[in-house]
Amino acid sequence: MPLNQRSEWWDHFHQGNQKFGNDKTHWKAFCHRCMDALVREIEDQELQQTFTSNGFFQPRSKPVITQEDTSVHLRPQGRCANCIQYKTEELGGQSGHATGGENGRVEQGEWLTGFGLSYRRALCSWSVEFYVKCSEHPFFRKFFKRWLPEAFIPSRKVLSGRILDEEAQRVTREMQRNVIGRYATGQCDGWKNITRDSLVVSTINVEYTPWLLNVFNISAAAKTAQNLLEIVVAEIKYCMEYLSTVVVGYCTDAGGDTKAMRELLRQQFPWIITVDCWAHQMNLLVGDYFKHMRHYAGYMDQAEEIIKWFNNHTRALAMLAEEQRHRYDGRVLALLYPVVTRWSSHYLTCARLLEIEHAMRCLLLAKLEDLVNLTTRGRNTEDTARKKDKTREILSAALLPEFWDALHSLYKHLAPFSIATNIAQADNTRLDTILLTLGKLACIFSDPVEIDPRTRTTILTLLEDRWKKVGDNREIFILALLFNPYVRRDCFNSANPALTVASLWRIFKRVFRRMMQREPDVQVMRAFSDYLARVGQWSDESMMLQDWRKQAVYEAGTNRSCYVRQGTSIDLVAIWRRFETTDATGEQAMVTFAARLLSIVPNTGATERIFSKMGAVHTKYRSRLRTQRVRKTVMIKDHLLRTHPQPRKPHHRHPSVAESDSDPESSEDELPATPGSRAASSEPSTSSAPVDSSTGSISTGLPSFSALVDDAIAAAAQECAGPSTAPMYPASDRTLGINTGDELSLQRIFNFTSDSFLRATSELWAIGMRTLESERAILETQVCNTPLDATTTAAPASASAAVDTPSAAQDTTNASTSEPMYSL
Repeated sequence: MPLNQRSEWWDHFHQGNQKFGNDKTHWKAFCHRCMDALVREIEDQELQQTFTSNGFFQPRSKPVITQEDTSVHLRPQGRCANCIQYKTEELGGQSGHATGGENGRVEQGEWLTGFGLSYRRALCSWSVEFYVKCSEHPFFRKFFKRWLPEAFIPSRKVLSGRILDEEAQRVTREMQRNVIGRYATGQCDGWKNITRDSLVVSTINVEYTPWLLNVFNISAAAKTAQNLLEIVVAEIKYCMEYLSTVVVGYCTDAGGDTKAMRELLRQQFPWIITVDCWAHQMNLLVGDYFKHMRHYAGYMDQAEEIIKWFNNHTRALAMLAEEQRHRYDGRVLALLYPVVTRWSSHYLTCARLLEIEHAMRCLLLAKLEDLVNLTTRGRNTEDTARKKDKTREILSAALLPEFWDALHSLYKHLAPFSIATNIAQADNTRLDTILLTLGKLACIFSDPVEIDPRTRTTILTLLEDRWKKVGDNREIFILALLFNPYVRRDCFNSANPALTVASLWRIFKRVFRRMMQREPDVQVMRAFSDYLARVGQWSDESMMLQDWRKQAVYEAGTNRSCYVRQGTSIDLVAIWRRFETTDATGEQAMVTFAARLLSIVPNTGATERIFSKMGAVHTKYRSRLRTQRVRKTVMIKDHLLRTHPQPRKPHHRHPSVAESDSDPESSEDELPATPGSRAASSEPSTSSAPVDSSTGSISTGLPSFSALVDDAIAAAAQECAGPSTAPMYPASDRTLGINTGDELSLQRIFNFTSDSFLRATSELWAIGMRTLESERAILETQVCNTPLDATTTAAPASASAAVDTPSAAQDTTNASTSEPMYSL
């Protein structure tokens, strides 16, 4: 070090006015922290002396005290009183200073209680959110040494061991405080991690708030219903005995082992309602659609082949991107490849292809042979020719008008299923929500104007078959809708003898006997009748339904449209709990029954999202992480998101390539309209598509999804303002056209033309469309505003994408996943 350069250590110490002992070279040095504490202590003493002496004593300034009283800072033990040396094990080999308390001092042992405990919690939360190993990164430690020299950084072993365990235990205690005495729906599902271990993840949804319980490694066990039942029973006992929750339902997917497990669980706990995951059921409906509509399935296969070919040839992808820039004013959209694990991927694929239809057809018309020549060479001339013929066959399909007509039909058919899936996978989905969603699907696909007879009959038959498989549990869904105080019997078909007051009472008695394990008495029957009649304490005014609605409106915004847009949920369980007392007999039994029934969440979306979070933690670069350590990390991450929610930023979506030309006054219940007239010839115009001067968007006839969402929200807000004066379709046109002979079929449960049904389902549908739009916006590429560059030969990084993320990881919110749902 040069003789005239001052050491950087003097930035942290105060130089005294004397040499150190007999040393003629070095000065006495005093820690800045200790000097500040000493000066504050002397200042307090002199101020007190000034007060007691009535102003005769004048206190000294801070520089004077620093120069005159540094000698009192020396201690016989040769160690500063405000500096603590910690054990190497606690600090991971680090030592230094710490601040705390009112005067900046940290007493011995304070790092174990108080300030030190809070610091370790914060550091653990920080490392969990980012990366535990960064605590040993040289730059990380240099940063703390430079800017926070008093802070200690534990080693990775300590941070991911003892400190992580302590924080996980604290989160568990916090969960216990939040769920005690509440109604819970258990969930479980299977998953394989990066090391191919078979795991069973157990969660509970406590009144629309999901919590992670445990993760079990069953790699060495037989995958049977009995073994799964033992895990589920242990989890239920844990919830009832340790967490003090009331488990009222259990939900799994419809797999063979899980379905058999639910039957065994119902035998052991008959009061627990076991239901299928309806997010999976909606996806299975899409599978049934392609299974029965083989004509459209063939065109979907062709679309997948086209997308796969472009994604495997970067030069072709670059040519498509260049064509989009030229046709769509510099915008480039990604090709989305459908996969099974993404529940709405087929709809998104069709929507994206229709958006870039004009650019793709122009490219294929002008440069088909150039694209064919990009095919990889074969082993010989014949093999190369065969590959080129296959490429020409794949790409020529996109020049046929019937291919795009089929995509328009697929877009129209798959859109309602995608919206219904987004509704069904939310954390606050209820049984009545699922029934209304099924009724909405039946209402949409029974439209004789928009749906051809063959498709109409096929889809409605699939809906009825899926609903019929629910079996005796259909009565539970009907009662859940009945005990929604905003709906009650208003949506039901009054001409159905199975839905009269007497018939509903018989259904109520059967389900009440199962869930409450006793017979309903006369007082319960009287309360049930009064509730259906909206009299006494069960009137809308006495239940304060408008006040609950206004509170939700206030929380979401200042007007009704904002309420629908934000998807604010009215807690129906809280409405019923207001009527609960310590007496569990009489009408109070009906109150408890309604609260339990409405708290059941019929999906495993929260468990699926846990899989995505675990996959983000347990990656191939961290494959040696133990399962329980991953579970604790995800628990803490969930707790952080729950206690420190990220602000929801509005998504400024770029105008779609295909902008809507549809009627803005159309109802939201109408299916997305097919594109306008197109030339029947396979040769599209080589001129650029017309650009809307107001939005800079390309007008190809395909409606913008954002415009559809806005229309749906506006229609929902208008319907909430008052009853509709005219149904969407005449009553004669709303018959399903199939005769099931079942009084509890969808066509006989609902009155599709009633104002109450239209109002309830329109609000529900608007929120599903909004969440689907959020999911679609995530997959959007950024708008390229750069001028056209003829030298561009490489495809942009975002020019292609496969929709391959896990199905329930719809992190459009807390996303995620999922937009909260309005409670009607």
